[in-house]
Amino acid sequence: MTNPSFDLVLSIIRERIRQHRRLYEQNEMAVRRQLVEPLLQAIGWDPENPDQVVPNLSTNEGFPDYALVNHRNPVLFVEVKNLREDVEHHQWLSQLMRYAFGEGTPYGVLTNGALWILAASFKARTRPVERIIWKVDIETEVPKSIARKLEMLNPERVTMLDSVVEKTRIMDEAWQTLLTDSTYVVRGLSPILRNLLAQAYPTASFDSDEVDDYVAEQVDTIAMPGNRIADGTEDNGSLISDSESKTLAPPKMMTLRGQEIAVRYWSDILLQTATWLVEQKKLTKKDSPIISGRQRFLVNDEPVHRRGQEFKNPKQLPNGLWLEVHYSRTACIKHARELLSRYHFDPEDLTWR
Repeated sequence: MTNPSFDLVLSIIRERIRQHRRLYEQNEMAVRRQLVEPLLQAIGWDPENPDQVVPNLSTNEGFPDYALVNHRNPVLFVEVKNLREDVEHHQWLSQLMRYAFGEGTPYGVLTNGALWILAASFKARTRPVERIIWKVDIETEVPKSIARKLEMLNPERVTMLDSVVEKTRIMDEAWQTLLTDSTYVVRGLSPILRNLLAQAYPTASFDSDEVDDYVAEQVDTIAMPGNRIADGTEDNGSLISDSESKTLAPPKMMTLRGQEIAVRYWSDILLQTATWLVEQKKLTKKDSPIISGRQRFLVNDEPVHRRGQEFKNPKQLPNGLWLEVHYSRTACIKHARELLSRYHFDPEDLTWR
């Protein structure tokens, strides 16, 4: 559960942004005083206490808006921009990283009052955008998610950020394993569903494979936490790799072996990959069906799965084959790359932005 006082501060800030967006788009000082400082206070930093927060501290690289200090030593710099600024822009990230790296602090925070970014001050052979640890959107994310991230910055935890960031990275990797290989989820949920069915419908007979197949289908199409879709049309969750995970909005362009293709939805990446393979005369009718689960087809001669269920979001390919694209964002990418591998193309030849 989130702290009630944090939730209250968050709701006030959201309402301020809603009512006074134009002010905050033009006035950085208003962003600092009315949006940033209340949140800093809500996570334990007192902007009025010089032993905790020092505004415009003089450094060799300039004057960051806030230095959060511990025993009079800066532990985290917070740089603020007006609400109109894109705080993911190279210019602002580089500015923050100069402050942090110059003073020997491993991380820094950049915000426009609505979007907050935690970034590493330095990482060899990476661009500034690739050093982003996390982003939190005050306007759209649920309070629990916002609190979980911002609480990493409270006075008790900020000195342990290295450990907190590493734990988060490990959990993200483990979660990616669950997202990209549904076997783990199926193994966990199938016994629970079998027990529920046995208790609720003792006279019905369900064999294990039948239940496993059903769970696998649901897992493939369900919107995982952080996603808002089941059909690949809209998604804001995690992607496959660290660099790709920076792309939070649906893609606008995919690149396949150097060819750029305009797309609007995550499901378009799967559709365009399959279409490209048809055009290369690789994906042909003799390959049908292509299985995506025990009882589900990714590609088939007709838009039905093995047990006769209709495709939930069928797309017909140029050669007449049918493609099922009713998958979560991660599953769309997974299936697209698996299709490339099937025909001996490098999955890494598929990228998007």
